[in-house]
Amino acid sequence: MFNNREKENERGMAVSTEGNKILSFYQDAKKLIKGEMVIPRFVSLWLTTSCDLSCQYCFFSDKNKEKKFADTDKVKKFIDEISSLGVESLELSGGGEPTLHPDCFDIIDYAHKKGLKVGLLTNGFKFDLDKMMNLSYVRFGIVSTTPEQFNHIKGGTNDRFNILLDNIRKLLSFREDKEFPRIGMKFMINQQNYTYIDSMVSLSLSTGVDYCHFKGTHSDKYKLTYLQILVVNSKITKQKGVRPDFIFGSVSKCEATTKCFMAPIHTVITPNGDVLNCCYFYANDKIIGNAFDMNFKDVWFSDRHKSILDNISISDCSKVDCRFSHYNNEMKSILNNNKYNLSFI
Repeated sequence: MFNNREKENERGMAVSTEGNKILSFYQDAKKLIKGEMVIPRFVSLWLTTSCDLSCQYCFFSDKNKEKKFADTDKVKKFIDEISSLGVESLELSGGGEPTLHPDCFDIIDYAHKKGLKVGLLTNGFKFDLDKMMNLSYVRFGIVSTTPEQFNHIKGGTNDRFNILLDNIRKLLSFREDKEFPRIGMKFMINQQNYTYIDSMVSLSLSTGVDYCHFKGTHSDKYKLTYLQILVVNSKITKQKGVRPDFIFGSVSKCEATTKCFMAPIHTVITPNGDVLNCCYFYANDKIIGNAFDMNFKDVWFSDRHKSILDNISISDCSKVDCRFSHYNNEMKSILNNNKYNLSFI
């Protein structure tokens, strides 16, 4: 049950749900759709709920007020366990800004030495260039092409936009000609910035990052209208036609039409060790158990986890823009309709 899987992909958890990445989950999906449990491929770890920005669209603004920080010793013990179980990748992200944790970069170094592929989602204001070379990818959250627009949407002082760009360039320069970490910009798009798509692509190209990713906001008062989504997606599609390996994403909401059965290919760990199916649902009745208080293996294969999976609601999932809606819809088609004839070489 706990055999290590072959490493299908040097990058660990990829930066996009597009293309054929979904096919790498085929063997796990065959088990999951029959109700069997698998070891997660990927763990999203929230090192803190603290954040130094106040983004208009933030889904975790209520969590940011808690300002919790994960216990470093417990995090390292957790990393020891998941690496021994065959988990492949760890992403530092979540309900706050991970680099605000005082030991963030030491944790990156520790996980890397344990054989995990490590990714980092960050606002880009705190750096340790040496230890960031241990990352498979770094994705910087950015919403604008000017300091004024950045401050308006994300908050902060007038120099933060330029500091962010300078830090990205420093990381690119420090990486030199190495392939990793892959470095990207992610633009969250709402009514405040949707007319700047071409400028965002130009900024990404001029900065020298490896990719540019777009995603719409769907939970704030400035979320795009239906017509605005059509306009923006048209621009993104046009850009993809010119730069297919550079531009990713769209501003459409992932629609949940299939009950989520693919959730166990990943898990979310909060700063106090709570184990979640999904970053969007973290109420007490959605907590599987605590990975800092007991063995993760025991939590993961518990009856409570099975019960929570059995009671996942499509209507609840439809309220959020979850990439697993894409995973579930596509993989169900693959499994039920023998799409791609994956049983054959």
